[in-house]
Amino acid sequence: MNPAFVSLIAIVIAILCILLAFRFGKVFFKIMTLISFIFIIVISIFGVMVFNDTLEFKDGFEKNNNLLLLANQEIFLAGVVIKPSSSTFRSDFYQESINEKTKKQNTDETEEKETSPYSFLSNEELKNLEIKNLDNTTNYFKVLLVKTTIFEDMKDDLLDFKNITIEKALQALSSENTKAFLFGEQSELISIGESELKGMLFITMFSKIAGEELDPLTLISLFKQEKISVHPDSLVFKIMKGLPKDLLYSIMKKMEVEE
Repeated sequence: MNPAFVSLIAIVIAILCILLAFRFGKVFFKIMTLISFIFIIVISIFGVMVFNDTLEFKDGFEKNNNLLLLANQEIFLAGVVIKPSSSTFRSDFYQESINEKTKKQNTDETEEKETSPYSFLSNEELKNLEIKNLDNTTNYFKVLLVKTTIFEDMKDDLLDFKNITIEKALQALSSENTKAFLFGEQSELISIGESELKGMLFITMFSKIAGEELDPLTLISLFKQEKISVHPDSLVFKIMKGLPKDLLYSIMKKMEVEE
């Protein structure tokens, strides 16, 4: 049922109650009824605003480019632009390029780029970013900031390619040359670029936390767990910081039903 309709019903019921109270009740009861009426109005309006803002966020996230960033304190290690065509962490998309130590034909590389659900920020682009300015971004619908600290308890977990741990992946991302760090002398035989390698390595790591799907509901859940920060901040995220988890998940389930 639409939350606006539910709120309207609640308001109508409240009005009927207050009319009956003023018609038959005593002064104290009339005052308490009036206070309850105002409370119901405020809560109803608040609920509609939160629900509508959440739906707007969901729609905007699915139809626009979003930027996923990994940062170690103030230094950005990797950046991935998630295109509207993909809400799935396809961490195996470049699996063949990473695992095999053979170069691909130019036609294959062009085809990959055209069908890739991601694009990747270069080292130069990452250097030009500042955490304090993420709220002012206009190139993306949302910037999702992940701090390396969320992997503290997962450093020994193995990733899907190269059989490396998350700790080694973080070391590779922090190095001057990620490809050389991972592949050594064979790095020149790997056709994937440095920015792509960093991006896919980051995605593979993040999928350990977010799962294979990065949809708006998963994103909201990660935000509530303080595993990511979202920029620019909006009404729905400001409110969610103070919402009880049970109420938040109830709203999220309602969103799933609306789909």
